[in-house]
Amino acid sequence: QEGQYFELAQIYDWIGTLEPRLPSIWVHNAWNMAYNISVGLPSPRDRWLWVSGGIEMLKKRGLRYNPDSALIAREIGSIYQHKIGGLTDDHHLYYKVRLAREVEELLGPDPDIAAFAAALAAGEAVLAEEEVRALREDLAAAGMDVEADYLGALAGEAGQDEAVEAILSDPLRQAARTKLENFLRAGLVRDELVMDLELMLKMEARFGDMDWRLPEAHSLYWGMRSIEISQEGEFRANYFRMVYHSLHGLVERGRLHLLDDVPAYLPEVRFVMPLDDFFREIIEEFGATQPGLRRIREEFLKESVFFCATNNRADLAGELLTRLRDDYDSKEAADVDAFLTGVVRKAVIDSELATINAFIASYLFMSIRAEALEEADLAEGYLEFAMSLYGGWQDTYGDRERMRLPPLADLRDKVVEGILSGRAPVEPPVYDMLRKQYGPAGAAPGHP
Repeated sequence: QEGQYFELAQIYDWIGTLEPRLPSIWVHNAWNMAYNISVGLPSPRDRWLWVSGGIEMLKKRGLRYNPDSALIAREIGSIYQHKIGGLTDDHHLYYKVRLAREVEELLGPDPDIAAFAAALAAGEAVLAEEEVRALREDLAAAGMDVEADYLGALAGEAGQDEAVEAILSDPLRQAARTKLENFLRAGLVRDELVMDLELMLKMEARFGDMDWRLPEAHSLYWGMRSIEISQEGEFRANYFRMVYHSLHGLVERGRLHLLDDVPAYLPEVRFVMPLDDFFREIIEEFGATQPGLRRIREEFLKESVFFCATNNRADLAGELLTRLRDDYDSKEAADVDAFLTGVVRKAVIDSELATINAFIASYLFMSIRAEALEEADLAEGYLEFAMSLYGGWQDTYGDRERMRLPPLADLRDKVVEGILSGRAPVEPPVYDMLRKQYGPAGAAPGHP
């Protein structure tokens, strides 16, 4: 069967060569490469070659002949969203790291999409500027192949000539170096990522700055592109659905820490408001035929108020609470503190001792992990909610010995002990950080 998949890829390739303007051929072949062929290979590296190869074929061949095919654009986004961004493939973490590293190599560690777009719009005029022309000439005279090696040299790749190093470190040439870098990176976005910088810029203006290392950022781009080029009569709901789920993914795991090539994700709460704005757009587009969407959004708003508040964004929680009350004539609490008090009260009433203990422990765990990743805002929010739960329970049942919780510090120590013993797993680099801070497993937390 595995051999048949390889044979099928060859057949699709022939058909694509003969009939390149049939989008479905490219879509089927990319699916076969990214899903069927890749899973039959043992090593993550070999699998990635087929997964990324499917994307590259769609971008560089499928879109070359079908630039306005929403079907191809959606399939590119789907591979980013499900195959790379999802959890179903055994090697999904390897794919995520490879994507992040490859995008960082192309865009740089802190990409300026607006500057890239401006450089692309200016075109060869950038290279004709006196300071940029002189920089290129001097680098070439020092032995550098500027187009091939310049970005690598900026990244600190070894083997640079002393003359090159002197040019790259000259503070008077910083502006020229940046202009040249932006021009070259803009070309890589166009030619390697096959993405439109103007659309990327519109996305960042609408949704906020993107971490383009994340698969969700790419599935969002291709979902937006699908909507942009879709034709009347197409099933546009699929394109809107891709955008919605991509934004939702950014809310849940939009902060990426790459620790020794191990990805660690945390929520990026700022995407909640753009997500709700897009939800409104979905209702405007499809609400007449799917009236249940309004009720779904109401529940989404309630969950988002809680999510933002516990992630230490009371400002966003307040805005969402206002939307909830205004758009649905909701009887929810008038402010965030009262809303959270209601949540705590319900949790206390509905829970047994073991349940509330586990609930508190989960937020203490999240706080400890966020603190290790130096995300102080998130760590503070999780800790405050754990303290609210603890206080609510103790105020209600603390006078009954069998219902009383141990001191909160003891609960936190127990969570740390669980992490260090492996019962509550975290990413290996995070474990190493916590082990340095608290000592080996079995030691009293805080005492090496």
